[in-house]
Amino acid sequence: MKYGCLFARGQHIIFADADGATDINSLEKVLDGCKKNTKNGLSCAIGSRYEEGSDADRTAIRRFLSWGMNTLVKFVLNNEIKDTQCGFKMFTRDAAKIIFPNQHLERWAFDIEVLLLCGAKRVPLVEIPVKWEEIDGSKLNIFDATLQMSRDMVLIKALYSLRLWSFEDIDY
Repeated sequence: MKYGCLFARGQHIIFADADGATDINSLEKVLDGCKKNTKNGLSCAIGSRYEEGSDADRTAIRRFLSWGMNTLVKFVLNNEIKDTQCGFKMFTRDAAKIIFPNQHLERWAFDIEVLLLCGAKRVPLVEIPVKWEEIDGSKLNIFDATLQMSRDMVLIKALYSLRLWSFEDIDY
């Protein structure tokens, strides 16, 4: 994902989960939000299942685990992003050039690190309501992924706080 975003050629770069849970018809709204939110060539627009106007049908267990993850994310990111894990995110090319060279994680919590880097690099961020549905047959083991993500978020917080990982200055 990191290298796909670094080598993409368009002015706007999107990544989406492979299962297609987010309706592709949400693309135009996310692109419009990214364009309207751009400052100095930088912007990130993320699909959200929690913003007013979203259409997301989720099981009770997923809602509960999502609530727990969002609580932990608020601690790590120290912000009010409602939905960090919706796999539908768009960046301007300039934002991607300063965010993705700094990304370390490649596991489930990479989104958290990317959004932390957006904050550190002052990339304007906006959440856009999307249509989303659970896809049967997902290979994701929600309990294992939750444990891995929780561990990774604590690592993100610790490694950046201890300056073992840094927010390098990237010229673009």
